[in-house]
Amino acid sequence: MLRRHSREYNVRVGHPPPVDPDRHHFGREGIGHHLLLMQPNVVGGYVSQNGRRYLRVVCDDRTAARARSIYESIKAGTIAFDPNWSETEMRRAWLEQEKVGRWDPNWKDVKDRTAIYFDKYDMHIRCWIPHYESFIAHTASITAREIARVFQLTNRNVRVLEVGFGTGELTIHLLNWIEHFNHPFAKLSDRPPVERYVGVDRAPQMIELLKARIGKHFSSGICKFEEGTAWDGLPLALEDEKFDVICGSLVLHDLLGPNPSETLQTMVARCAQLLSREGSMIFADSLVSARNPERDREI
Repeated sequence: MLRRHSREYNVRVGHPPPVDPDRHHFGREGIGHHLLLMQPNVVGGYVSQNGRRYLRVVCDDRTAARARSIYESIKAGTIAFDPNWSETEMRRAWLEQEKVGRWDPNWKDVKDRTAIYFDKYDMHIRCWIPHYESFIAHTASITAREIARVFQLTNRNVRVLEVGFGTGELTIHLLNWIEHFNHPFAKLSDRPPVERYVGVDRAPQMIELLKARIGKHFSSGICKFEEGTAWDGLPLALEDEKFDVICGSLVLHDLLGPNPSETLQTMVARCAQLLSREGSMIFADSLVSARNPERDREI
């Protein structure tokens, strides 16, 4: 399709931002990215009025200047399409422009990572980890099975600790499952099987990202999310708690650091302090290095 269109006009490929009503060339009535620009001052686009969509075309210098500014900002986030590209080459060019999937060697400590790491994390991670969605879904299934096992074994309410919740991909899977698991008990005004879900993350930026994603769950009765670490000391309010399941995805390499043989015992000892007698810990990670010495160290 792109090759066919490129014979008629210049084609650019990109990832346009969501339409901001305050920036649309037709203000809050404007909808969509459709934009007609003709010299010197003709502007066209779609507007919504009384639940119906209309095409609006105006001649106005101020509107034209605003529309040109919007057009340039959208254009800046795109790449000029080359009809000789394969799909892979096109994707690679876009990733290069957007700086997606590029690891900065200065990102040693998660607290020191720049905005581009956090703002585009969900795109980065899909470049770095093959089959990321399957990886998370599998981790969530194992964790859910362990929650159900503890509840069945002990017949008491389960407490879960997620270490390094990040942007909440695993969190969302688990909270949706917990909501369904708890629902029949809530209907009977009984105590829920999962009474507590606690998450900690070292990066304060992740808390804001998570809050925006999980909405109602963030302030629900069973959930608590804090800035902090599980190994160097939980936030003070959580220090006396015991958990039945401790889980985390793509945090094991950060927890163990560059000398895993030295830090693994510390991590296990800390888990023993935090876990109930029947509890278990589930950590999922990915070994992605192509170089043998690095892969050996990861393993």
